[in-house]
Amino acid sequence: MTCRERTLEYRSIVQARRSRVAGAYVKQNNAVAVPPTRSQFNKVAGTIGRNIANTCEKLEKLAMLVSNKSLFEDRSTEINQLTEIINEDLSGLDRMIGELQAFSKNSAVQVNLQVSQHSNSVVCSLQSQLAHITMDFKEVLVSRTESIKEQKQRRDQFSSGSISSAYPGDGFQSRVCYCSQNVLQTPC
Repeated sequence: MTCRERTLEYRSIVQARRSRVAGAYVKQNNAVAVPPTRSQFNKVAGTIGRNIANTCEKLEKLAMLVSNKSLFEDRSTEINQLTEIINEDLSGLDRMIGELQAFSKNSAVQVNLQVSQHSNSVVCSLQSQLAHITMDFKEVLVSRTESIKEQKQRRDQFSSGSISSAYPGDGFQSRVCYCSQNVLQTPC
């Protein structure tokens, strides 16, 4: 069986296809093909959606760490690092959504009214998701502040003079001395 080299033929076909697709709008069966800028919009919107989901996961982890009320297991460094990361993520997402909104308004994506409305609804949906995450983040930070206050109060309660006032040393020591004197004076 003989083998025939057809690599050049394949490459020329691929090159011809690319040049046809790169042209403006190709009509097939009376339908307008999606322009390259529309797919760019979809890719950016998808990336923003994935980043929002990743930020939600980080926020859930932060909420679990904050809800830990242990006095002895303080993960404040991990909480602070995660807080910074989430804050940076939220800022980046806000910037990316703003860029996507500007892209949808100023580009060739606005082919017709339906595409325009869809682009606006995608941007609004991403903005509302970001707003919900931001509100949840604020709630977690408020919860963290309250938990820090509670921990400080407990530490102050257990490390200050509260314990000594609950168990006065004078009465305890006098009983011990009295018992030890009685033991020495009277045999059991």
